[in-house]
Amino acid sequence: KAELCRRGVTATLRFCRDNRIPHEQCGKLIVATDADEQERMLDLYERAIRNGIEVELLDEPELKAAEPNVQGIGAILSPTTGIVDYAAVAAAMASRLEELGGEVRTGAEVTALDESADSVTVHIDGEPSVEARCLVVCGGLHADRLAAMMQLDVDFRVVPYRGEYYRLPAE
Repeated sequence: KAELCRRGVTATLRFCRDNRIPHEQCGKLIVATDADEQERMLDLYERAIRNGIEVELLDEPELKAAEPNVQGIGAILSPTTGIVDYAAVAAAMASRLEELGGEVRTGAEVTALDESADSVTVHIDGEPSVEARCLVVCGGLHADRLAAMMQLDVDFRVVPYRGEYYRLPAE
């Protein structure tokens, strides 16, 4: 996953530049507010280092210097993490795919996928099936289930989680 993330960052930045999509590598802080969170944060930091991810460990004074409006006992700084209008990225990708003769379907519930030697058939709830030579599945949280429909032997399982995001006042 770390290798895919590193390659994905490079490809996404190139795609944004090539398509004039605004983006910013503003960095991200992962903050621990108590001892339990600090232990999990240190485990995350060690995994990031093992996987070659650029991160910096901040103690409480360093965190306060980096972001005075955040209260915590420590943090991980990921300086290359960025933000982008992903709807603009997806629209540019869809446009490029359609220029090349592809078709984009959204909001379709896939009920089955069948693969033959030269095509893939997508069965969609309430719509006629679609047959294609090539299928790109952007299933997000359903990626593991869609892979299982193709009888693919995958070594992952999607476990959704929710982050906490706050907008801080300028002061």
